Amino acid sequence: MPALSGLQSVAQLALSRERQYWLAYNALSLIYAIGREMMASAHVAPLLKYFLWSAVAMETSMPLISIKYLPLRTNFYVGTCECYYHLRHPSHAEEFARRSLEKVQEIAVMHYEANTNRDKEADAILKEATIKLGVLIFKRMVFESRKKTKVLFRTRLRQSIKDFLQSTPPRSPVEKLLLEMFPGNSARFLAILGTLTPTNWRTLQPWTPPFISDLDSELSSDIYQVRS
Repeated sequence: MPALSGLQSVAQLALSRERQYWLAYNALSLIYAIGREMMASAHVAPLLKYFLWSAVAMETSMPLISIKYLPLRTNFYVGTCECYYHLRHPSHAEEFARRSLEKVQEIAVMHYEANTNRDKEADAILKEATIKLGVLIFKRMVFESRKKTKVLFRTRLRQSIKDFLQSTPPRSPVEKLLLEMFPGNSARFLAILGTLTPTNWRTLQPWTPPFISDLDSELSSDIYQVRS
């Protein structure tokens, strides 16, 4: 990883000099661009430390704390969580996503305290960051909530789709969680899509049927009912 190491050194040097924050931002942007290409090729393990370092580095730079630079920081937050998920550390992914969401909320408080007038662009940036991190939290939370409640095996009565649609929301634990965490249908659909998307990349490898547990089957059934 000589390219990423070199960019990290440039960013670290620039961050030590506040007036050269723009150089640090450009170096961090290149780290993210190269990192996304690496993730597409399934080179995730060595990438985690660079994404994590970049996210924390942006938190410690006063010029880069501005909401203007939040999209790049959010990308590093999301990228770090995706690396954790790919490496089969979902608890670390959820923990980091929650921590990142707190940082985003801190930026929102600072921004609205300094600016009394509502800024549509800032609202959109904050909303996008909140939804992206919320999806990563939901991705694990929805499975863990079912594991805790499912203590004993019991026969489950299935509702017909017609009865399900006619009942009053929330009609299932999954739908209740979606309504609590996300403000609109688009955000809820994104959460569903992110949950059902595999967290590991298998590039140029023969496909084999995945093992589907009872928990995965029941959850997928509930989610598809919500989508209906």
